Amino acid sequence: MAKEYQAVEKARRASEHNDSLSRQENAPLPQQRVNESSEGNPEDARDTDTSVSESPKSLLESGDRVWLSVREFLLKWVGYDEPTWEPMTNLSCGGLLYDYLREKRSSQRFQMVQVADEN
Repeated sequence: MAKEYQAVEKARRASEHNDSLSRQENAPLPQQRVNESSEGNPEDARDTDTSVSESPKSLLESGDRVWLSVREFLLKWVGYDEPTWEPMTNLSCGGLLYDYLREKRSSQRFQMVQVADEN
């Protein structure tokens, strides 16, 4: 009886786990979600495909995050008012990205030294 219950319970948990994984696979990514207010107006909808002529204006200070193991950066694009989250693989601004990461690492080290000096 106990072995039977364990087998049934194990199968139920495996089924629940598989169902939750399939729901996550089918869920749209944040950048794939369509804004309902811009659905009806194609002029407001921005083309997500960036061309070579478009370049980022700046990487914002608090502008990196990791979402599902993909590092993303908050970018302010030339000609656009609102910043957007872009995955690191979509960026072709190596120098700007390098400078931002170096500056961020430097500021983190400086903060660590300040904390160590206080103790």
